[in-house]
This record gives sequence, C-alpha cells and structure tokens, in this order.
Amino acid sequence: ITNASNNTFANGNTSYVNVGSYQSHAQGTLGMQSGKWYWEIKMNGTHGNYGVCENYAKQAEDPQNNAPYYFLYSNSSNGIVVYNNATSSSGTTNSGWTNFASGQIIGFAYDADNGKLYAHNNGTYYNSGNPAGGTGEVISGITPREEGVIVPLIAQGTGSARTHNVNWGQGYFGTTAVSSANADANGVGIFEYAVPSGFYALCTKNLKEFS
Repeated sequence: ITNASNNTFANGNTSYVNVGSYQSHAQGTLGMQSGKWYWEIKMNGTHGNYGVCENYAKQAEDPQNNAPYYFLYSNSSNGIVVYNNATSSSGTTNSGWTNFASGQIIGFAYDADNGKLYAHNNGTYYNSGNPAGGTGEVISGITPREEGVIVPLIAQGTGSARTHNVNWGQGYFGTTAVSSANADANGVGIFEYAVPSGFYALCTKNLKEFS
C-alpha cells in the first residue's frame, strides 16, 4: 500500500495507520487491468471507506467528495453508503445493509474484466452478491477514466485515528493470523473467507498468470 500525507504503515506495508485525516487515503500498488481479484480488510473502528479507485486519484483528498472513487462507507449507524464516483461525488444509502463495526472483516471481489465490485461483511455479501455468477455487484461500470489503472482503496470518513489491516493473502491482519485457511483456486493465499470461484489473490504471481 502507498499513500501521501503523514500517515504511516506497518507489518510489511499491510497495515495502514491513519493518524486522523479523512483528507488522505491509501492505494494498493498492484493495478487490476484485467482478471478477477480478492482481498480482505479489518479495521479497529468504524467509518471505513473501502473499495477501488484509479491510481490517478490524488492521495491527499477526501474520496467522498472527489472522483474517480468507487467504494462502500459506513459510520456504524446509518447503513452502508455506496459511492459510485465515476465523474462526480455522489452516495446512495442502503439502510438495510449491515454497518461496519470494529473487528469485522470486509472482503472485496473485483471483476476487472466487467468493471464490477462485490463486497461482503464477515462472509455475507451485500446486495445478495454472487461474484462467481456475476450478479449482485455493489458497483458496476468501473473503468479507468484518467489513463491510469484501477487499484484497491483504503480510506476513512472520520478525523479520528484508525488502523486498517489488509490481508492480501499473507494470512494475517496486522500481527493476528486468520482463523481459517482459504486459498484461491491456484493454491495461493490464506484468507479468512472463501475466495469466490474464478477470483484470485492480488499478487504478482497471479497477475502474471491470470490477467
């Protein structure tokens, strides 16, 4: 993960420590131009902004008020807000969707071939999502608009300090090992939840083979 501003990283750059700025965010370093990819995030609080963005996006800005960002946001009380910020800022609240809470694992499956983002909370997909079947995505129509590539987005909608731990398949959230051992169909990765059929851990080995 990389970012601007005075935030820091830990645990081999898999933990993003935001000191309290929603005007900054972190991006994954591996672009997803094709293929289907999976990763998981665990936070020690609420107010997460998780999804994808174009790596052209300025890292010292608020994703909720800029474009192009595509993500889910939860402040723990009003449901999940879906931001499909292709060309401008907009959010749609889904009051029946389970809010993020401290310790929950939010998983993402991104289908770069079709521009679809799927998300689950502790294994239950929002919008009855079925990544393997290509239905129930939370955001569709994702495509680079500024001559960049799509990368994972890790941000927050609060001025309070937060730590965001990402499991790219290394089998840890920070220094805590996952309790399950789910690999992708290529035998790569150690995830808490099952990797959808046809999706793979976002790593250089899989990018070379499946993108």
